[in-house]
Amino acid sequence: MPRTVLFSIILGLTFAPYSEAAGERILPDFEWTDLEGKSHRLSEPAGSKITVFAFSGIGCPMVNLYAPKLERLHQGYSPKGVRFFWINSNALDTREEMAGEVKKFGISFPAVKDEGGRIADILGAERTTDVFVVDSQRALRYQGRIDTQYGIGYHREEATENFLTDALDALLAGDPVKVVRTDPQGCIIARDLDLKDPSSVTYAKHISRILQRNCISCHRPGEVAPFSLLDYTSAKRRAEMLAEVINDRRMPPWHADESHGVFANKRALSRTEVELVNKWVENGAPEGDPKDLPDAPEFTEGWAIGTPDMILEMPVECRVPAEGLMDYQYFGVKTELPEDKWVKAIEVRPGNPSVVHHVLVFILYPKDRKGEQPDFKNGLNGFFASMVPGDAPAVYTDGCAKLLPKGATLIFQMHYTPNGTAAKDRSRIGLVFADGPVKKEVHTRGIANTKLRIPPHAPDHVEFAHEKFERDAYLLAMLPHMHLRGKSFKYTAFYPDGSSEILLSVPKWDFGWQNAYRLAEPKRIPKGTRIECEAHWDNSAANPANPDPNAEVRFDEQTNDEMLIGYYDFYWADEDRTRVSEASSERSVPGEPEVARVK
Repeated sequence: MPRTVLFSIILGLTFAPYSEAAGERILPDFEWTDLEGKSHRLSEPAGSKITVFAFSGIGCPMVNLYAPKLERLHQGYSPKGVRFFWINSNALDTREEMAGEVKKFGISFPAVKDEGGRIADILGAERTTDVFVVDSQRALRYQGRIDTQYGIGYHREEATENFLTDALDALLAGDPVKVVRTDPQGCIIARDLDLKDPSSVTYAKHISRILQRNCISCHRPGEVAPFSLLDYTSAKRRAEMLAEVINDRRMPPWHADESHGVFANKRALSRTEVELVNKWVENGAPEGDPKDLPDAPEFTEGWAIGTPDMILEMPVECRVPAEGLMDYQYFGVKTELPEDKWVKAIEVRPGNPSVVHHVLVFILYPKDRKGEQPDFKNGLNGFFASMVPGDAPAVYTDGCAKLLPKGATLIFQMHYTPNGTAAKDRSRIGLVFADGPVKKEVHTRGIANTKLRIPPHAPDHVEFAHEKFERDAYLLAMLPHMHLRGKSFKYTAFYPDGSSEILLSVPKWDFGWQNAYRLAEPKRIPKGTRIECEAHWDNSAANPANPDPNAEVRFDEQTNDEMLIGYYDFYWADEDRTRVSEASSERSVPGEPEVARVK
C-alpha cells in the first residue's frame, strides 16, 4: 500500500495519492515544527499566498548546488507572500547535521527535520531537490525539479527551463501553471528500511568488503567523493542510493566495454557483488555481527605514492565561486631542477577536492630544447600527468619512467566545478624519482582532431583521428577526452597485416569521470600500425548536458566547446636508455597524426 494512502487512513483524511497530477490534489491541513521550535500550519498564516517545500539531504551534491539558489528565491519571493521551508526527511540525518548545513549555506528560511518522513509521505516526495508548490487553498500546483541548471553528470552555466519560478510567477499573476510536474534529479530520500532477513546478507560480512574494494578510496574524508562510506551508519544512510547507482552502472565509475582489453585498474562490480548489494537493501540493510567485519583499511596520509622526492604547488590560491561555470585556469610552476630527472611515480593532489573536477599537467620545456614546446591549451603535446576523479596515480615499473628535463616549467590546467559554497584551491603534484637505471622512457601523446565541426541538433555525430606508428612500440594506457556533448569513444588498432583490434571501447562517455585505462600487460604495437580514435557526440536537445543544441561546435578548450583527443602512454620497443648512445639521442614521436572527418 502506498505510504500516502496509508497515512491518510491513519489520520482519517481523504486526499488523492501521489500518482495523480499536481494541481488536482488538495492537501490535508497538517502541522509541523521547525528547528527553532516554531510551529507552522499549511493554512497559516492568513496572509500567505503560496508555500514551497524544498527537500534536502546531508551530503547530497545536488542539494549543495541548489541551496544558494533557494535562498535567493526566498529573498526575492517572500515579500510577495511566498514562504519557503527547507525539509530533511532522511531517517539518519540528525538535527545537528541539518543545523550545520543551514549555517553553511546561509539558509534564512525555516528548516524542518521531518521525523519519520511524515511531510514527505503527505506530499509524495522521493528525492532531494524535489520542490512542492502549494497555493492558499492547499492545492498542490507544482512538484518536481527547481530548474535545468544542474543534473546527474552535468552543470550548466544557466538553466534552460525555470520550473519553480515559472510556477510561482503564474500563481502570483492568477494564471494556471503550464508545467505542473517534472522528474526530480537529486538523491533518494533515505527512509527507515524494514528488516526482513537480517542474517542472510549483512554489512559486516558482505557489503563492507565490497565497499572497501571498490568505493572508499574516494568515499572517505578529504577525497573527491561528496560523502564517506567508511562505516555501517554511513552506508545504511545511502543504502537505496547505492543500489540505484550500482544497478545503473554509474558507480563505481568504470565505463570500458568488458569485451575489449584487460585493464589493471578495473573497478567494475561483478554480477555477484551487485546481487549482494541489492539483496542487502531489500532486506532492510542489516548490520550483522561486528565480529564479521574485515580489518579496517589503512590509507597513506597525504600521498598514495609514498613520500614524494619533490612536491610542486600552484604559486597562488585560486578562488572558486559558489555557483556558475569557470573557464579553465592555468598556473605555471617552475621546477628549477639543476639536472634532468627520471620520474617513476606521479600523483596530482587537489588542494580542495570538492571543487576540483580534473587537473592536466603539461611540461613547458626550456628554450634550448627546440621543437618540444606543448600546445597545452589544446592538450596536444607535452602531457605529463593528470588527476581525474576516482583514478589512481601513475606508477611506472620495470625500468620505465618519464623524463622531467632540467629548467622545465609545469603548467597546471585546472577545471573547477563550483559546488554551492565559495572555496579556495591550491593543488600540487608529487614526484618520486627513479632510484635505478631507466631503460624505457614513457611518452604520452594525444591522437587529436582539431578540425572537428559538430552540426546543430545532431543526435549522433561521429568524427575520427588517426596516428601511425613508425617504430615498434608497447602501449601502456589510454585516456579518452571529450566534453559535455560526448557520447562514446573507441580506440582501434589497424595492423600492417590487415587485421584490426578494438583496444578500448567506452560506449557511454561520462564527462564527470574521465578514467585512464591502464593495460594489465604492455601491448606490442608493430611498426606501421594505425590507431584510430572514433568519437560520437550528441548535440541534440535530448542530451541534458548539452549547453546549446543550436550551436555548431568546434574544437576548443572550454567545457562548452568540444575536443577529440585520445591520449595514450607508450614506450619504444627497441629503446634502451641505459646505453650512452640512446641517452643522448633525439627524443622522437610516433608520427604525424592523420585526421579524417565524417559529416
